[in-house]
Amino acid sequence: MTALSESTVAGVIGGTLSSVFVTLHLVNAVETIVLSVLGAVASFLVSLGME
Repeated sequence: MTALSESTVAGVIGGTLSSVFVTLHLVNAVETIVLSVLGAVASFLVSLGME
């Protein structure tokens, strides 16, 4: 088994955490957009129904 240097371990951990944070932000942004569109459509339909 080979020993990894501290900089290698730090690079792997940093890269993994960075990719996780970027993915989470993208997923949250897409989810927010979809939910806001659904909310706007529901609001519009209720407004039409109440006329």
